[in-house]
Amino acid sequence: MASKQPSRKGKKAWRKNVDISEINAGLDQLRDEIIQGGVIVEKTDEQLFALDTTGDTAIAKAHFKTAKVLKADEIISARSAVPAIRKRPGLNTTNGIIAKKARRANVITYKDIERMKATAYGQEAASGELTSTKNITIDYDPWAEEAPQDVAKKEALRETEFSFIPAPQPFKEPKTLKQPPVSLAVSGRPVPAVRVPEAGISYNPEFAQWDALLQKEGAKEVELEQKRLAEKAEAERIKALAAIPDEEEESDEENHSTESDTEAEKPVKKMPDRKTQAQRNKIKRRKELELIRLQEQRLKRQAAEFSLVKKYAKDVEARERLRLAKRAARLNIDDDEKNPKLMRRRKFGKVGLPRAPLELQLPDELADSLRTLKPEGNLLRDRMRSLRERGVLETRLPVTQRRKHQKKVSEKWSYKDFK
Repeated sequence: MASKQPSRKGKKAWRKNVDISEINAGLDQLRDEIIQGGVIVEKTDEQLFALDTTGDTAIAKAHFKTAKVLKADEIISARSAVPAIRKRPGLNTTNGIIAKKARRANVITYKDIERMKATAYGQEAASGELTSTKNITIDYDPWAEEAPQDVAKKEALRETEFSFIPAPQPFKEPKTLKQPPVSLAVSGRPVPAVRVPEAGISYNPEFAQWDALLQKEGAKEVELEQKRLAEKAEAERIKALAAIPDEEEESDEENHSTESDTEAEKPVKKMPDRKTQAQRNKIKRRKELELIRLQEQRLKRQAAEFSLVKKYAKDVEARERLRLAKRAARLNIDDDEKNPKLMRRRKFGKVGLPRAPLELQLPDELADSLRTLKPEGNLLRDRMRSLRERGVLETRLPVTQRRKHQKKVSEKWSYKDFK
């Protein structure tokens, strides 16, 4: 159990039981400061501190022993014992003494000295008077049209001395320079520079809006994929039809080969014997069969072509129906803000406007917070596409430089020696 606090009743008990060690330590420190030169608290900052403006040379030497001097400092450092050549003083430089008083004893006047100096240097003496900029007139304007007299002088000079140089043709501005750009929208009306985006592409969209946009874009992608597969199947079918060998050509080749064999076997040509009636009937029947076979082949080829024509006619009819439907829908379009990706087929330039990128987050890409958000789209690409949609810029493809010389594959002689 801790001892109780000692009693401080009375002076003797108070002196005995009160701790004054801190006060004694403070008094001892104060006495030491007085002995060493004075109390530190009572001194000023100038008495306590000193500002070193030169630094320690030993520290600088030790630093330069370990650190390498920069090449730029080494180049501009003065290492030569010969001083550098001074620049020739100008006409208006002075050493503080008035020129007239310095040359008053000379016979030559100050004006003559300045005139001779200007003549020696090949320039006119600088005048001490300053000219106001208000009095200066501009004689040449690079953006103004040429005066008639200047044009006449140039034409006369061209006719006399430079007649062999063809005259430059004046620039003609195109008719469409002052016309407004033609919009590429379906309705043909001007497209706004900045469209109002759909609510489903927000980083934190409502489920109904996001789901509707996802279903719509998914249906578009499925339709495009089906169209691509149909085109691929049609191309493969046409390729297979083209690969079918022609029987007529094969028969011609066989006849030619048999004839060449018979010619090789019978180098000496004999007079043909007189054909009998049976041989003539056999040849006639063979020609009739050959004619029937050729007619069947022709009918088969015509049937294949007719099927292709029917298919192409169906495609054309479907495209025409689609065009009419789009035209009817185009008349019902009230606002292009609701159809930002609906562009017409007309091109501004050699290349059509590409399909707009899909800026939609999939279910696994939706973020819970801005920290885990994956940004979609690009502002620079959006601005460029907006300029193309409004008809301000034409759509172009990057031009790649074609290789001038073809690669040549050669075989080394060292490899040929081992054959």
